[in-house]
Amino acid sequence: METASSKQRILVLGPPSLYSFYKQQFHSKYDIINPHLSPLHLFLPKQQPHTIQALLCSPKFRGGINSPLLDQLPSLKFIFTTSAGLDHIDLVECRTRNILVTNPGSLFSAPVADLAVGLFIDALRKISSGDGFIRNGRWPFLQFYPLGAKVYSFPYFLQSKLS
Repeated sequence: METASSKQRILVLGPPSLYSFYKQQFHSKYDIINPHLSPLHLFLPKQQPHTIQALLCSPKFRGGINSPLLDQLPSLKFIFTTSAGLDHIDLVECRTRNILVTNPGSLFSAPVADLAVGLFIDALRKISSGDGFIRNGRWPFLQFYPLGAKVYSFPYFLQSKLS
């Protein structure tokens, strides 16, 4: 087993939702530095920031990854963000410092599209609403639940509204 001093040091800012799920695996392989609720400007100087080479972040980190933060991390080589967008990272500054920045890209595009289609059908056909109608015991009293629109007729409906 590696000692904490021989493990690569990773600063976690945000933290991304995947961090809590994989926390044990991260800690077994890396020396994880996570400021939790501590103000970063007070926490970071105590953590030997010159030894931190990687950063795991999410847009939840307020302030973003910018020049003042990068100034405190002179050995930083790699930033991974769990978001599709990179608006919270100063990419020009990272490029100037030769810091590699990556994100999941389109990794979640297909699952998100599948979920969107499922939610669309659910809303159009009132599936969740109907389920609640039954589960909450309203059907013996009201005995009628309006069905939603048919999915195959929706493009015609939309086309007539747009013309």
